Amino acid sequence: MTKPIAKWLQGRYSLLLKELGDKEFNFDIAKKILKKDQSKIVSIILSELRKAGWIEITKFDPSDSRKRYYKLNNLEEVYRRMD
Repeated sequence: MTKPIAKWLQGRYSLLLKELGDKEFNFDIAKKILKKDQSKIVSIILSELRKAGWIEITKFDPSDSRKRYYKLNNLEEVYRRMD
């Protein structure tokens, strides 16, 4: 199930989607793409997108379990699963 997100989050999702498509990414890659946002804000963006069902955690870094890898859900799937 996915939930609608605020317009400012939609803009960040669009930037990530444009650069990454369906590729897996981590925090550092997201930070480079969202370069105008500070690290703390990038953490909030990823967290909010995950809670709303717009991105998923695909795996954890084996050398540091705090580091995660994400994948964007495609828009068709997001809207289909929206409540």
